[in-house]
Amino acid sequence: MCGAQRSKFDPLCNATSITTAQPFTIKVLYSGKGLANADVRLFQEAGFYDGKKVAADLHTNASGKFTVTSPDAGRYLLLVRHRDMAPSGAAAHYYSYSFTLAAM
Repeated sequence: MCGAQRSKFDPLCNATSITTAQPFTIKVLYSGKGLANADVRLFQEAGFYDGKKVAADLHTNASGKFTVTSPDAGRYLLLVRHRDMAPSGAAAHYYSYSFTLAAM
């Protein structure tokens, strides 16, 4: 779907008010609906603090929501990958969608 927005992160709070060690909830949307039971990976910028890139592995609930808490101040990236049936007549059987949200 060229030009169409298939997926996105929808922070369920004012994202500018988030602080370290404060949990906040995000909803993952795919084609306008909550993406249930999706794996979400939280990456911390490489080179900061203890050098670990993966800060957390999370999962959405049945309505596509998950709660995350940044362990330290710094820059983070959320990543979700989703696989879905390709449109009828497509060369591939499935399409893979990856979407991210960067925050600092």
